[in-house]
Amino acid sequence: MKRTDHILAFTTTLLRASDADVERLLATMEKIYSLHQARKPGAVSLGAEQGDTEETFAPWLRRLRSEQIQEVHVSYHAFDERDDMPAHMAAAFAGIPDLLLRVRTARQTAAYALNTYFCPQYALTPQQFITLLNSQPDNALLWDRAAELILESNGMNNRSVFEPEETPEYLLSPEGRHVFEYLAPDLIKEIQIECTVRGRSFVIPDELKGLFVKYDYSFFDEDREYVYLYPLGDVSAQEILDLVHAQPFGMKTWETLNTTLQEYDDPSVTIVAPDQWEKTLRGMSREDLERIVHPLCRSICTLCEAGGQKPVIPAALADSFGPDEEEQKRAAARSKDKDRWNLQPTQEPWEHYAFRPAENAPPFTPATWADTQRTFIQSLEAIHAFAARIQSPFQEAFGLSLFVLQSSLPAGRYDAAHMEEMVAQLSKAGFSEQAIENFHQAAWVGELCTELGWEPARIHGMLAAKFADVFGGMGSWNDQYIEEDHDTYQKVSSELFEALKRYQASLL
Repeated sequence: MKRTDHILAFTTTLLRASDADVERLLATMEKIYSLHQARKPGAVSLGAEQGDTEETFAPWLRRLRSEQIQEVHVSYHAFDERDDMPAHMAAAFAGIPDLLLRVRTARQTAAYALNTYFCPQYALTPQQFITLLNSQPDNALLWDRAAELILESNGMNNRSVFEPEETPEYLLSPEGRHVFEYLAPDLIKEIQIECTVRGRSFVIPDELKGLFVKYDYSFFDEDREYVYLYPLGDVSAQEILDLVHAQPFGMKTWETLNTTLQEYDDPSVTIVAPDQWEKTLRGMSREDLERIVHPLCRSICTLCEAGGQKPVIPAALADSFGPDEEEQKRAAARSKDKDRWNLQPTQEPWEHYAFRPAENAPPFTPATWADTQRTFIQSLEAIHAFAARIQSPFQEAFGLSLFVLQSSLPAGRYDAAHMEEMVAQLSKAGFSEQAIENFHQAAWVGELCTELGWEPARIHGMLAAKFADVFGGMGSWNDQYIEEDHDTYQKVSSELFEALKRYQASLL
């Protein structure tokens, strides 16, 4: 039972509840969620939104109830199909909500998606970043650097292009805030590097000092001066030789290249005697030169670092090799972490879930609980048989789900005595200790649904759905490599996922 399912279970129960039960259920819900303050630090909050207007959960719920609730349903729609990726595989990725809350009142019929919001990883906001940059000496140069970094990222991610002078305005836009969230550490790092390159201090206003922290990088060799050299594009054999001849190392360059190539261990590269490299390079194809130029640049850097000097890039090769002097300073500064300020992580992270009217919600006809359960059991039996045939460890998860649905588990409150009674049945049926442990860990689902006043069969359905929901990322049913009968694997997986979602929707 995912958090979104948990929220939907509470919400549908509250919408259907009698007036006498609403306050009790809200009090139960408020032990887990913040219902009166959105994005409360250190909490999980609930609410609703319409356009740019936000509403906290309790007033939204009471407003809907005041419209005289006539029907409440949950529907499943595979909104998140990714190109040719089926829904059961797309489940490994965060995406568009696939369960919609359907509410019909005397005034309106509406469908709501449950949107998820997580707090920023770092405490610094876009507005505070703007204040920070405006506090720097020569801030125009730093704004240019910030714009360059943001536009470079936006270009790679098909986001907005804007004029550099519009950067502060962009950062305060919805897209800009999202971009800032994941670029913030790099922006802060690169701004400090730019200050170092230009011989300026990095100034943190007093009101922002609590948002920054320094870390101990004593395990790095801070005194080491790193050297960089790389081609800026395709280079010819003559350009490579001109670069080598400009260095003061003579034959030692080729000897070091051979050592470097031995470390690279590239079977497509033939190592030749140091005095044969010039002749060999002149006869190489462009593809072979590409394989040599980076190890050669690294070899020159190794010799420069040992001698405390920088590579020599003749003016005639300035368009062929880098970095230039300014980029070299930036690169060197990037390796000096000891005195750099880092962003302070958010100290009290929050999550916020908001019901939002779904645009273009597909038509919906409610399915009966009996019909969705029948289809769910059929798909479970098919995937259970397949898992047994391929000896998958997930066989028992499917078997446990079937057992919960088809056996006569006793009703109760999921307290210690009730759990002991049910575990005895599982042991008698031959389930492993791991399966029994998984059943114990799912007891909270039964406790919750009991507190919501659900009947035993509906609670058993939610438990069965929890055990059958094996779709996700690493370590899940999706993560298996099924070479034999892959078509059947895809078929039974797809059928179970769809049946599971539709059954879960009918339970909610």
